[in-house]
Amino acid sequence: MQPPSNSASLRETTDASEDAFTKAMKITLMPIEPGRAGGKAENQPMIDGYAFHASYGGLTGGMKVPYHGISVFRPGEKPLTDDPHAPCFWTSAAAGEALAATGYMRGGERAFQRGRLQQYRRTSSDGGTVFYADLLTYVAGGTAADTCVYEVRFAGDVP
Repeated sequence: MQPPSNSASLRETTDASEDAFTKAMKITLMPIEPGRAGGKAENQPMIDGYAFHASYGGLTGGMKVPYHGISVFRPGEKPLTDDPHAPCFWTSAAAGEALAATGYMRGGERAFQRGRLQQYRRTSSDGGTVFYADLLTYVAGGTAADTCVYEVRFAGDVP
């Protein structure tokens, strides 16, 4: 997983379109189910037998920006959160710095699914949307100094 470039970040609601997401990720989404907005790209190959899964959902629950996310895994193997020898594709420190460079501010952190969830948020330039970015993390190599990201989730709402 690579840090988003400033040109591939969420600054305005149009940046969160399905087309912008698929272009930034260089993927084609397959429908989750007929007639439903959004889609998914499963088992996208990476290095050393790892893969990523990307998904893009339609607007739900009054959200202004659809949920979309990317997660890294090794098909048929332990989740990264359960593997003390899992590699670190992207440190949470570098991910946080990349988000901060695009205007996101760090929020809370909590335990989440055998790892941690770090929350970030930013407001659009017109003040009409709050963008949320969640980093799901794991500890690589058994030390907290190697806290790594295995999933990034984005969404947005009206403040």
